[in-house]
Amino acid sequence: MDFVGRKSKLLAPINRGSSDSDLLDKEPAVLVFLSEIPKVIRKLFFEFQGVKRYRSKMVMERFRPRKRWGQNFLVDHNIARKIVSSAKLSPEDTVLEIGAGKGILTVEIASRAEKVIAIEIDKKLCSFLREELKNYENVEIIEGDFLKLDISRFLGSGSRSGVKVIANLPYYVTSPIIMKLLNMKKWSEATFMLQKEVGERITARPGGKDYGALSILVQYHCGVEKQFNVSRNVFRPRPDVDSVVIKLKLLKRPGIKVKDEKLFFEIVRGAFSQRRKKLSNSISNVLKIDKHFLEELLGRLNISPARRAETLSIEEFATISDSLGRG
Repeated sequence: MDFVGRKSKLLAPINRGSSDSDLLDKEPAVLVFLSEIPKVIRKLFFEFQGVKRYRSKMVMERFRPRKRWGQNFLVDHNIARKIVSSAKLSPEDTVLEIGAGKGILTVEIASRAEKVIAIEIDKKLCSFLREELKNYENVEIIEGDFLKLDISRFLGSGSRSGVKVIANLPYYVTSPIIMKLLNMKKWSEATFMLQKEVGERITARPGGKDYGALSILVQYHCGVEKQFNVSRNVFRPRPDVDSVVIKLKLLKRPGIKVKDEKLFFEIVRGAFSQRRKKLSNSISNVLKIDKHFLEELLGRLNISPARRAETLSIEEFATISDSLGRG
């Protein structure tokens, strides 16, 4: 007998204006009916939720990653756990996730941190994330371009030790995102998965081909540690290159002190923009100063004018900058 039929039969005594004694005779059946209502409602509720989740997953299965946003989604849950574990989160932490994608990192972060602010540029992915993560009360999904958003509006005071950042960075905007973070200063640590080549440039030391202006820029502001390599095979769609996970710890003050920070970075960028040239040539060209004057200055600093930019340490660049200082 279907539920409607059972309902009509069970309620029949009441509808016919039965006496109290008749109703008591039927009480067990009535109680059975009343006790079954919550079960039916729960079943319908879960079936409805299942349909919604099924539809959500079907949308994602038909979802086409957009090249212009560099969408390569991590699909390996073991790697996701390893990335979040390397961030060493505590239950008091506020985490800023840049590029939440399909939420594989977001779920791991939410289970360990007090609050997650997940930034995602793709409208469809934001809708999917809000449905998938609706049971996580500590997750806030923000739709928008990280590079254009005023992130301070969402961070508040953060945790006592500062906001932590976790991101699977799109390859094409890695440097702009890092630059914005370095200017924000409202964070303490960042754990990034990024293109292996870029990671090697960030962590490089003087003397190698990977060492350059980006190395100095990041290492001037942060302590840098390589965590582990990640195969291209754990992404969908599969990218053409492997990735690496690195960790940045924002320094309270730069590791070295320079008189004129603007001049310091101008010299660094100029030297590496012509990295095949001798130091005396590249810096004199950029600063528009006399080459012979610069050679004499470098000589007094015990830095050979014939050296190339990739052989100089951050400290040596600082020494040159301070000697040419404008302030």
